[in-house]
Amino acid sequence: MTTEGRLLGDRYRLSQPIGRGNGGFIWIAQDQSVHRTVAAKPVALPRGGTTGDTDLEVAVRRARDAARLKHSCAVTVYDVLIEADGIWLITEYVPSRTMSDFIAGHGKLAAHDTVTLGAQLAAALAAATELGLIHRAVEPANVLLADDGAVQITDFGIGTLHHDQAFRAPEVIAGRVATSASDMFSLGATLYFALHRTTPFGPLGTDPGPESPNAAHDTITIGRRADAATLLPQLLERMLAIDPAQRPSMTDCWEALTAIAEGRQPKLLLRRVRPPASEAETLTAAPAAPPQYVPPAGQDAGTPSHSTTPLPRRQPTPQQPITVPPPAPGWHQRPMPPTSGNPAIPHHNRAAMRVLLVVAILAAAIVGIVFTELVLV
Repeated sequence: MTTEGRLLGDRYRLSQPIGRGNGGFIWIAQDQSVHRTVAAKPVALPRGGTTGDTDLEVAVRRARDAARLKHSCAVTVYDVLIEADGIWLITEYVPSRTMSDFIAGHGKLAAHDTVTLGAQLAAALAAATELGLIHRAVEPANVLLADDGAVQITDFGIGTLHHDQAFRAPEVIAGRVATSASDMFSLGATLYFALHRTTPFGPLGTDPGPESPNAAHDTITIGRRADAATLLPQLLERMLAIDPAQRPSMTDCWEALTAIAEGRQPKLLLRRVRPPASEAETLTAAPAAPPQYVPPAGQDAGTPSHSTTPLPRRQPTPQQPITVPPPAPGWHQRPMPPTSGNPAIPHHNRAAMRVLLVVAILAAAIVGIVFTELVLV
């Protein structure tokens, strides 16, 4: 039996229990090597399993891989220990409660709060995807709502041993290997639960899905502030697509959630557009021209960055493309880690820098000569 004062891995001294997980009590511990407070969590074994089970070994390897992820919206994994009584996960200590506990006590979240939470989770998952990491168990029990207002996701790799089936992607339930698209589905199910306090496909993930958003909301009105209550259901419908290929990438999802949270229209949902009602009423009954793509200056018309539909005009003036503002920086950091090396410096800037360097060297030489002459005199 685990008791206060126990030493794990000759390094982590258990202090006091702070909660209970699938594997037992979660403890506050002291890392005696670097003198910091950590969390020590026993990993639950599969029913009837042992520490030598292949699936547990794979989960341990995935947890150790997760230590490569450094993101403010993901709990940092410090160590994975194999002890006589099982596996222990040593992580960053975050004073918090799980999203599932919070919703059980306070009820469902408002649409804007759900979007804000989802953007932070998507940022961490996008960063993980960029590193080749799959969470495999995104669900409310693995989302921590910190006391300081932060949102963090935990249990990379390890959580798959007890992933709630209600949040699993259909292809995973069917026995296929989990991918980033599977994490996207689980994130969508988690946000759906936050918004409705129920799961989208029932407790086993096999019930008929929720109805599609009202057809009247399938179009986005250009020039009006984005409404989270209207746009979030449309985004969730894409995230919860049965076909993994129809789901957005984690980066696109993060950008869409960020845009909605900031009152902007996500370009991911700009598939069909309509003008404001006051302007639409003045349009003639003539058939509308088919959508056309107008490339930005300097861009090849054969490689558009996204589908663009011209805005109608009262006068027969040249049509203008719809411009979508670029996404703002993330909640804490961009989900995409920067590529190795420094960004390329334009050629004309490099030439200017060389000239300035030469001038600086000559100036330093002149000052040195003048100083030497003054000293000698």
